[in-house]
Amino acid sequence: MICYASAFYQALYLQFPEEDTCQIRRIYCALGPQLINFLYFDLEEVDDMFRNLCNYMLLNDGTKMDEKKLLYYIQEIDETCTYLHFYAQALLGFTKQYLKCGIEAFQSLFSFTSDVSEQDFEDDHIFHTENNFYKLQNILEARDCVRKIVIQDIKIKRLKLQHEMEYIVNFRDEIQNENDLQKLYFIDLKHKEKEEKSYYINHTFSSELVPVDLSIFSPSGEENTKVFELYAINTVEEFIRFELMNSIKNDLVINQCQCCGNFFIPIGRNDAKYCDGKAPGSKKTCREIGAILKYKEKNAEDKIYIAYNKAYKRNNSRVRNKKMNQSDFLKWSEHARKMRNDCHANKISFEEFQQWLNQK
Repeated sequence: MICYASAFYQALYLQFPEEDTCQIRRIYCALGPQLINFLYFDLEEVDDMFRNLCNYMLLNDGTKMDEKKLLYYIQEIDETCTYLHFYAQALLGFTKQYLKCGIEAFQSLFSFTSDVSEQDFEDDHIFHTENNFYKLQNILEARDCVRKIVIQDIKIKRLKLQHEMEYIVNFRDEIQNENDLQKLYFIDLKHKEKEEKSYYINHTFSSELVPVDLSIFSPSGEENTKVFELYAINTVEEFIRFELMNSIKNDLVINQCQCCGNFFIPIGRNDAKYCDGKAPGSKKTCREIGAILKYKEKNAEDKIYIAYNKAYKRNNSRVRNKKMNQSDFLKWSEHARKMRNDCHANKISFEEFQQWLNQK
């Protein structure tokens, strides 16, 4: 088991096992953002964090282990994305086991990485070296191999999550008036139509009665422990499924950006078409690009705007060719905007506006 979990009112509660090496035992957060974060965090940066953690564990003399430094490496990974906490714990377990029994440690790792198997990496050099796993070269090869395994598992899980997000976005309108279970059943019917395995209806979670310290919910922070029924999550894939199921049940809105194509949770209007991330090949955000496109689209068939824009470009060209000075152009453009607005407000006719533009 990797954690206990519960979800309610678009919120998610996680409680980690006592054997976890981490500073935070419990997390209370909104449903959804960590799923989005899992899809789009920088893999190269995370791989560097994994390398630092593995280097510290594999190349450090155990007698000189600095607990604060170790916790720093773990916290750096945890703060990037909640889902990465489980990978950090898997790497810790692997490194400790490798220093005791060599490549046998990979067996436990492959039981964790459900989307990557030993067969996928059977040709890797580390699995064909002599049994002296304490040799520096072997340790470095083990470090690089374990990172490749974990990164590959993340990539595959991202593809699966993205595929499931597409179902949620594409069929949201069709399921919005259904009850919780009917929503999940409907989406799995769509899986079946495409000859895919069901994702929700044939997967259940076991629950346990677990003591929960409610101080995390209290402004005073006073300890107040009560027993709740929490779900036992055994794999990262189960955790993804658990959060997706509860996101659907609680009508969490997920949109797909019409600029970059990324999924996002809108803030404000549920029908937002653009996210706040950087637009591809631009310093502007997708939302800013979207506003520009909307403005252009709005004015594309606006004969008043077209006439104004044509005259603006003509006079701007005259300034560049020194046939009109900058001061006169600024005065003209200010008056032209007023005339354009008056025409939109029907204070003057389009013919009057066009006649004024042609005179200037």
